[in-house]
Order: sequence, then structure tokens, then C-alpha cells
Amino acid sequence: MRRFWLGVLATLVTGAVGVLAFLGLGLMPVSADAKPGAFESWLAGFARDAAIERAAPERQSPVAATPENLAAAALLYRDNCAGCHGTPDAKENVFAASLYPPAPQFLSATARENLSDSDGEIFVVLRDGIRFTAMPTFAHMLKDEDLWRLVVFLKHLDDLPPAAVSTLLAR
Repeated sequence: MRRFWLGVLATLVTGAVGVLAFLGLGLMPVSADAKPGAFESWLAGFARDAAIERAAPERQSPVAATPENLAAAALLYRDNCAGCHGTPDAKENVFAASLYPPAPQFLSATARENLSDSDGEIFVVLRDGIRFTAMPTFAHMLKDEDLWRLVVFLKHLDDLPPAAVSTLLAR
């Protein structure tokens, strides 16, 4: 039985040394143009989702979806988010497409599935950012109330009041 456990230990140590050699020799592509493998994508997504769920407050946004809050959030979005996540009049965001992973275009018709997370989960992503992506933390730039306004804005993209839409389109 002892030989069995020594074999298991030797296999684990050999595997760990192999992975470290692979990484240490620079054999793993890190270019933003290089698509990660299926295992790397699964592992990163698994870790990201678990961390966001753990950190997310289990509550709805304390900010009501009033026309005033949505218009204020539209200004916050335009000034802080639109450069990566797009505007209603943008055809293609080459900058966002060149990021890896590409920044979701929330105002496009196909991007609504990116907003199925809970209010608390979206809040955590806005507040903390996501490591190894271009998503920064806004904890040092915006107040929590403004972050909650952005959560409400993102959840109401399909029914924004005219003042919020005109704010988005203003330059």
C-alpha cells in the first residue's frame, strides 16, 4: 500500500513540475489575440463565477428605477463605460473587440444575455472589476450609490426613458 501512495505522490510531483516548466519556459501563449484552450476557459470562468457569487450582496438594488436615476446612470455609463461597452449609435467598437475577452456591447441587441446575473453580482463586478480582463474597479472612482444606479440602468436597457437615451447620445 505504501508503494501505491508513493506512486501517487510521484505522479503529482511530476505533473506539478511539468506544469511549472511549461509556464516557466514561456510556452503558454499570453497574447490578447491567442484564444485560451477549453480547460483554461472553463477554469477561469469557474473561478470568476464562484468569486463573484461569494462576494455579491444578496439583495436587489436599493436605487429605484426612476427616470431621474436612469438619466443619471446614463451619464455615468456614457462617461465611464461606453468607451468599452458601446453606445446606441456605435456600429462596431474595434477597441472593445481587441480586448480579451472582448468587452460585451450592452447596448447591442445580442448582449442582453450578459445581464442575467443578479443585481448583487453586477454590483460586485462594477465595484471590484475582474482581474486579467480590462474591467477595472470603480470602487475608487464612483460611490456605491452610483454603482447601484448603473446596475439599475443595465437591468433596464430595454425600457430607458427618453432623457436617459438622449444623455447616452449626447457628446
